[in-house]
Amino acid sequence: MRTRYRHAERSGSGVSAAVAVVGIHESSPRSRQAHDSVRGRVAMEEYAAVIGNLTSLRVTRLSLADCTETDVVDRLCAVDANVGIALVVGMNAAHSQAIARHVDGRGGPAVVTEIDLATATMAASVLSTLSHRGISPSRGRVILACPERAPLLGPVLIECGVGSVTSWSIHDAQDFSLRRLLTHNDVLVDLSDSESRVGGEIEGSITLGSDPVAAVSLALTGLLDALDRRTLPRVDVPVLAACARALNHLETSGLQPSR
Repeated sequence: MRTRYRHAERSGSGVSAAVAVVGIHESSPRSRQAHDSVRGRVAMEEYAAVIGNLTSLRVTRLSLADCTETDVVDRLCAVDANVGIALVVGMNAAHSQAIARHVDGRGGPAVVTEIDLATATMAASVLSTLSHRGISPSRGRVILACPERAPLLGPVLIECGVGSVTSWSIHDAQDFSLRRLLTHNDVLVDLSDSESRVGGEIEGSITLGSDPVAAVSLALTGLLDALDRRTLPRVDVPVLAACARALNHLETSGLQPSR
């Protein structure tokens, strides 16, 4: 198993730390995933720019076209030994989690996915929203619409002390409308596609908005710093919950920088 890389300033290796930004996409313009593929390539460049501007980490780019889950794992495990962290963009939640798990099992770099960043960011938004409404987390009641798009969000919210988390899917709409459920809950997190929000115009619902890279940039830099300094083996529920609490503290303390 490969030894995980430690930051040059602490390891004395004389090599600067590096993070690989991995954009996964389909090359066929007729692919059902073509739109997401284009976004994946653009997001890869945007994330690379954020890392380059806001951290001291060296950035490498790895654009992977038409790759299976196994292909992605193999490529990540073959990156340069000084690449200690890989940010993966362009795969859905199920594939992203599987890639992170397999890469970790083979001793590859610590994997952070875009969905991890969204999870920490939205969990922080839930904590902030409850606070602004004078509701303690333990008494907070949260609905997650389309939770399969961020499957760790529910566990992260529970780890953050949120009292009640209810999952809602499109299939529940006939018997339980979101508006009806909200009369008995405090916060809606709408994880549905930005072009067809299931929450419609429900006031106060939490989404990532139209610019997810900007929305998660603070979570990105915080997680990268923690992984680089502490060489955490993986991003998991406790790590994401700690990130969410830190983001919420920055916001409630007025220390969060303007984007």
